[in-house]
Amino acid sequence: IIQSIKSATKNIKICVFTISDNDITDAIIAAHKKGVSVKVITDNDKLNDRGSDIRTIADAGIIVKIDETASHMHHKFCIIDKKVLLTGSYNWTRSAAERNQENLLVTEDVKMVKSYLNEFEKLWDQFVVF
Repeated sequence: IIQSIKSATKNIKICVFTISDNDITDAIIAAHKKGVSVKVITDNDKLNDRGSDIRTIADAGIIVKIDETASHMHHKFCIIDKKVLLTGSYNWTRSAAERNQENLLVTEDVKMVKSYLNEFEKLWDQFVVF
């Protein structure tokens, strides 16, 4: 995940349930600081979890949108430069990195990237800025 974020040159679209892995957060903020357009969609219920980095990301000037419905926005995917898709069960947490059984698919399959990009844009239009 971090390597993919570091490779971005134009834009990063992140749609994940939560982010609490400081190394991932640092990479996201660094990409933003180097001029990469970063957008994040996440679940509102995770904002106040201990260790959540969503406020840190928003405070860095990155636009974050949240789901305010009773259900969870439980996606876990990221699109880099509209060319690379990362998706899978992997929550962007320290537990995922150190303890959990997780999976992550990285692909440049055009149809898959487009499908996930469409989902991101649909949610982006639907959710509110944090």
